[in-house]
Amino acid sequence: MKMKKIIHYFCLLGCMGIIYASQTEPVEYGGIRFFSYYDDDQPTVLDLTPNSSIPLKDPFTLSFDLAIWKTTPFGFITSGREGGETLFLLTYIDYQHPDTSYFELSFGSGSESLSIGLPKSELNKQHWFHTELTFDLDQDFVSMKIGNIKKSRMIPLTSSVNLNLSFGANPFSQDTPNMDIRRIHLQNRYWPLNEGIGTVVTEQNGNENGILKGGSWLVKSHMVWKKTYSKMLNVQNNHFIYNQNSNSILVWSGDSLTTIDCDTWSSSTQLISEPMNEKLYLVEDGFNQAIIGFNGGGNSVVATWNETKRAWDNYDPLSTSNEYYESRSVVDPRNGDVYMIGGYGHYKVKNHIQKYDKETETWTVVPVTNLNGELFNPRGSSAATITKSGESIFIFGGLGNESGDQKKGFRYFYDLWQFNVDNLTLEKLWEWDRPPAEMEPKSVLIIPERNEIYMLGEIESEMGDSLLFYRSPLNHPNFEIIQFSESMRHPIGMFFLDKTNELGLIKFENRPNANTHVLSILTIGLPIFPTNSLEDQASLKMFDEMSSAMWILLLGIIIVGSSLYGWRQKQKWVEIPSKDSTNVDNPSEVKPIDTIDEGISIKVNDEFQLWVDGKSIAINGNGRHKQIVQLMTLVANSPENKLSHEDIQQSLWPLVQDESFVNSLNVTLSALRKVISPYEKEIIHQNKTVAFGKGIRVIHTD
Repeated sequence: MKMKKIIHYFCLLGCMGIIYASQTEPVEYGGIRFFSYYDDDQPTVLDLTPNSSIPLKDPFTLSFDLAIWKTTPFGFITSGREGGETLFLLTYIDYQHPDTSYFELSFGSGSESLSIGLPKSELNKQHWFHTELTFDLDQDFVSMKIGNIKKSRMIPLTSSVNLNLSFGANPFSQDTPNMDIRRIHLQNRYWPLNEGIGTVVTEQNGNENGILKGGSWLVKSHMVWKKTYSKMLNVQNNHFIYNQNSNSILVWSGDSLTTIDCDTWSSSTQLISEPMNEKLYLVEDGFNQAIIGFNGGGNSVVATWNETKRAWDNYDPLSTSNEYYESRSVVDPRNGDVYMIGGYGHYKVKNHIQKYDKETETWTVVPVTNLNGELFNPRGSSAATITKSGESIFIFGGLGNESGDQKKGFRYFYDLWQFNVDNLTLEKLWEWDRPPAEMEPKSVLIIPERNEIYMLGEIESEMGDSLLFYRSPLNHPNFEIIQFSESMRHPIGMFFLDKTNELGLIKFENRPNANTHVLSILTIGLPIFPTNSLEDQASLKMFDEMSSAMWILLLGIIIVGSSLYGWRQKQKWVEIPSKDSTNVDNPSEVKPIDTIDEGISIKVNDEFQLWVDGKSIAINGNGRHKQIVQLMTLVANSPENKLSHEDIQQSLWPLVQDESFVNSLNVTLSALRKVISPYEKEIIHQNKTVAFGKGIRVIHTD
């Protein structure tokens, strides 16, 4: 038994070493965000030579990528010093010109400098400028290049330098621009800045590491939802819309309109002439750069929001047929044509696609041709978006049924359709055939330009509701659970911030005891990474100092140990003859005596193993799989293969609140059911217990 554990340990070390050696660095998402003293965070300083200087004699170049994510009047980008003397100083200056920001490279004497101006309109966190500072010590020559602009001049220089290098705040000043820095190169030294965690900044080639004080790792913006805006509202019925043209969110609440600037996350509130009708549906008209609205019941006149009057033009609150509530609408960016999909009214859902005639101010059903003989079932509450080219409308899911009749009950669809606006053809692209049972989609966002679809779903249980957050490619249904946060509760809609490549979530939480309501906006960078990837990366750094001889020794131990382990395992397995041969070519297909060819078999005790219909299922023991293994092992070792919520929480999630526990359990059960498909129903979750069905056989070994 001890030998097996030793072998397992070294096999694990070997696998981690292989993973580490083959790991690709997420350089494109690496970097550090620097804060100034104008921010709540402390001014950021990155010291790349905390203990020793860098000796430089030959011509050298300091290069890095720079982005200004928010304008500030002034700040130090980087400085080089020798002893207590400043050799060079790169400064960001914003206050000298209303439209231009300047980057000035000055030197120890202070009398000479190089300056490059960049339009302020080009400075944002998505626009990286590759920056190079070159020093020729023999020729007394210095050049500075930012993006495609280069300046140079003759400057008296010393023949050699022992350089102390830092970015951001320095001992003489706390002035730091709101900047992002990544990929720092100097001679044979390279700091990629992709750690994502901690305060140690690794030098890639084995030299001294740097130290970070303050600041934030950019990769964390792809892992953690950030609350960017919050506001108390006194009215429960509110209307929200994201205006992509102005990159702002408009919130109509009672007799006021709040405009939230998504660049600065500041807001302004104005009184409006009259409160909004609660049944008014809103949609952005990109062609006319306007916000339009119409009564939710359908067949109503389309109105336009007048910014100057702060009122609706051409609005008729009485025009509606009450046939198309919960419809979804989009506007063709090429011509401003308005389309409406589905809807509910008079106890029926519809599968109509309608188009608005601006001349007659009426809606007409479009004569659609269904391709491949697929029926677009009647539905409401679907998600719809139109491509930037205006050629296609993507439609996902909704609530309805095959007949549209409410008496026959409604269910949620998880299918994706593409409507060709020019050819008037409708094609079913795919259907997700295994969504979690009893899940209710709360918000769906389709992003054609990223080939992605995001969905927030909710599962009700006795101990509270649980949220599931899914992502799938748009071209095929491969839904995976991604980053979840308790702060995401009470969602009312998602939106895509094209300018900053972020996902936004609007949530609205009622607080009946305080008679107030809280509007919050959360954002996260795309693509979204799992938070445990930071922990995995940190744990793998222990291998960075291992020598080649150590790896060779480990490899030898792994080979010998694996051979012994394989020999020992063969004593416990029997060969199952196939129809064509009595030999088994693939050891992974060999089954223990007690497994069954139908249903599910699991083996616990020394080592967890799982078979579905006699076929071995590989579970790697990491992340969500680790929780699956732990949960199945607990239930397998419990009396009657049944375990209560209380016992599960104490064993697997002892430190979390009940609400978080229920969500974690439901997510794990959802992942488990996917692993054991098509036997999902063999996992029984009811009456605050989790149990195995009769189709699961537990094998206990001595």
